[in-house]
Formats: sequence, C-alpha cells, structure tokens
Amino acid sequence: MNRGKCHAYPADAADPWSIFWLHFAGERVDDFVKALALREDRPLLEVPKQPVMRDAFEETYRHAIDGFSDSGLLGLTTGLARLIALARIYSAVGSARARRTEDRIFVVD
Repeated sequence: MNRGKCHAYPADAADPWSIFWLHFAGERVDDFVKALALREDRPLLEVPKQPVMRDAFEETYRHAIDGFSDSGLLGLTTGLARLIALARIYSAVGSARARRTEDRIFVVD
C-alpha cells in the first residue's frame, strides 16, 4: 500500500476529519492490510468509534516512545495488534460481519 510512494490525504475544509497515521512493516503486513480490507485506490479506513480508537492509538504510541526495552517492544506489539483488531471491529468492514452474526441470534421467551 503506497510503499515507497508519496501520498497525501487532505481533509475537507468545511467538514474536516481526524487522522491517525500508522505505518508498519514486516512479514505479516499483507495479512493486516487484507484483514482491514484496505486497497491501493482507498488506503484509508473509517472508524467511527473515535474515543476508543484514540485511546488505543495513544496507548500504542506511549509504548513506541518508551524505547526498545523488552517490555516496551512487548507493549508496542500488543498495542498494535489491539489497534488493528479494534479498527477491524469498528470499521464498516467489521460492522457488516457483526450484523450478519447478530441476524442469526434470537431470544426465546
């Protein structure tokens, strides 16, 4: 996804949005990109649960600035996995799956 390419994501001046930049690399990058349903022509993911995502992002960032200690790296990788999972759950991609699951659940009185 835009590896090695310049890219920009401008917000609408009348209706701006918040953006959390997250760049990561490694052997499993393609798996994460696929799980989040990101595409070359639309590398953005809209997640309406901003307070939840902001808290998860800030926690992950705090681990990132702690340095490269064992506990810092463990916190960073755990935080990144949590952030990706929350993005999947609360995005439109994750919401459709949740709705399909909810459709199969019923309560008998």
